[in-house]
Amino acid sequence: MTTAISFPFLILFFLCNNAFLPKAVAISSTSPPHEFARFELIHRHSSLLAERTDKAFQPPENPLERIKELVHSDIARLQRLSHRLSLRRKIAEVPKDNSSSISLPLRSAADAGVGQFFVTINVGTPPKSFALITDTGSDLTWMKCKLGKCSSCKKGFKDPPGNFFQADLSSSFKSIPCNSDTCIRDLADLFSLTICPTPSTPCSYQYNYIDGSVANGFFGNEVLSFGMDNRKMVKMHDALIGCTESSEGIRGLDGVLGLGYNNNSFAVKAARMFNQKFSYCLVDHLSPSTKVSYLLFGNNPHRSTRMQYTELLLKALDESYGVNVSGISIGGTKLDIHPAIFDANADGGMLLDTGATLTFLAMPAYKPVMKALTAPLQKFKKMDVNVPALEFCFSSAGYNESIVPELVWHFSDGATFVPPKKSYIIDTAPGIKCVGLASAPFPGASIMGSIMQQNHLWEFDLANRKVGFGLSPCL
Repeated sequence: MTTAISFPFLILFFLCNNAFLPKAVAISSTSPPHEFARFELIHRHSSLLAERTDKAFQPPENPLERIKELVHSDIARLQRLSHRLSLRRKIAEVPKDNSSSISLPLRSAADAGVGQFFVTINVGTPPKSFALITDTGSDLTWMKCKLGKCSSCKKGFKDPPGNFFQADLSSSFKSIPCNSDTCIRDLADLFSLTICPTPSTPCSYQYNYIDGSVANGFFGNEVLSFGMDNRKMVKMHDALIGCTESSEGIRGLDGVLGLGYNNNSFAVKAARMFNQKFSYCLVDHLSPSTKVSYLLFGNNPHRSTRMQYTELLLKALDESYGVNVSGISIGGTKLDIHPAIFDANADGGMLLDTGATLTFLAMPAYKPVMKALTAPLQKFKKMDVNVPALEFCFSSAGYNESIVPELVWHFSDGATFVPPKKSYIIDTAPGIKCVGLASAPFPGASIMGSIMQQNHLWEFDLANRKVGFGLSPCL
């Protein structure tokens, strides 16, 4: 079978150095909730990430190359998401047998590093640290892995290169049998295979990428450990992980941390341990690498006193996190955008996604928004930056923010999100600015990316199905 291992969330970077690991504390999902667990999110262009992985994540030489690389990832992520939402239901229509295969675009950040934030997390006993792309569009946490002789590999596959998890050296690793109900039913959506030569054979999966590459592996339960509010380590027992034994086309990547909304995801299991909440705050995308974003599970001590809340759509748009946008206004005027464009129950919808850098609007919304935003900018010299997704770029000579009309997102329950103007009129190269919006196909969902969300705290309350947001310095 095939999939697209994705784009994406909310891609986030846990700094947990093995050399200084405090004593771990065993906590299950039914334990009393702790106050919070906070993790640093490291952007893919941070020098910290280049030190942790390899040259695949070296920061680009200049701002323009940086934007080009991010937009390239955005486009790949948008294509994956669009295909995933349109093809997901087709999977259920195909009989599952040993030879069936469904072609899906990359369904997780494995697509050459699609996704913007990384996290380090510790896996197994004794713990080993891995740099994982965080992805709100994926429910499976996986890493490059090996368990003795590769059980799911085809002839010619080699051991995973670089950093990989040696499952048989972890005393806490338990593979999931291929004849179990978990494998046959519960993991069907994660592309488990029905091949089962013996009852003790691990439940295997196969991801076939649209570029022709393949990832083979098997499922297991393992201990994940990460930092807690009292500086100890918390252990998540029996976390579902994918052990990817063989893969191609995945450079400099240890794996993916699944943050989508699904019982199998790390985000949902961690939220159960920390009051059913998680939040994140993203610093300005032009901030120095010494200033980092963060992801937090539990009650956020830096929660803004001016938070607004709106409905959080769960399961309406696959495992992603959606919101009910009722419209957009520019300069105080509500634009003429049909409600169906942002309706997840129709052909549209709006996702919050930190795995995308730009904000993508379905074409029927993109055209009127761009027309209203660019009208006062026509007097500036047009510039060609050779970035396909960015339609309107201009010389910033004489530019002043007061020229730009205010953009407001309106939610169906009355909440309004007013991002800073620098979140949609973005610096692209020295002396050049662009409208940081791109078009998305319709039917299809729109995406609010990381730059639009920056400098705000976003709090996801899974129990009450609501998301809050408020201005924050991301301290």
